Amino acid sequence: MPSIDDLKIAYSKLSNSRLSSLLSEIDSISPEAQQVLKDEVEKRNLSNTNSTPITASELPKFIAESLQTASLGKRFLNFLIDYLAFTIFLIIFFVLGGDIVGLVDNSIFTFLYFVLIFGFPFVNYIYLEGKYGKSIGKFVTKTSVVKFDGTKISFKDSFIRTLCRFIPIDFIFAFMDDTLTLHDKISKTYVKNDIENQ
Repeated sequence: MPSIDDLKIAYSKLSNSRLSSLLSEIDSISPEAQQVLKDEVEKRNLSNTNSTPITASELPKFIAESLQTASLGKRFLNFLIDYLAFTIFLIIFFVLGGDIVGLVDNSIFTFLYFVLIFGFPFVNYIYLEGKYGKSIGKFVTKTSVVKFDGTKISFKDSFIRTLCRFIPIDFIFAFMDDTLTLHDKISKTYVKNDIENQ
């Protein structure tokens, strides 16, 4: 989860012109990020009067650039780790289920299977990312999901991200727009490297 210190580091790395441009879109970011931005602008004695405003469509990429976006390779590794964890859960379920399948009705076994299938994404993505900003894979790779302004995502954000993962062309967008997938764009979130771990 990004802290105020994370935001201070990110904004301190911006050029004067980029910082002034972001100031023109200050209403689009969270109150915490607004205060950090204002402090940095004041520290540099800047104003946004001579800057070219950032358009709404440019803001996601701009914010991501300033806050250390995770590489496509690291995001793919997150996916592999999450998928491996899911596979291990399934194997355990079938091994244990094989021992008890004779003791329970097949319909109950099938029901439990579907609970696991849909329960894993709920726990791994909706709950863990909503609470900690991290799935199992992101804990391993030291990356986090944050809003475009670098602040913590909500459970609503993680729910939208998770639903959008099921769109077939979701990941293709990462190759077209500097690692931002469709589920990033729709939920207005992205994956960043944990600054304290760089």
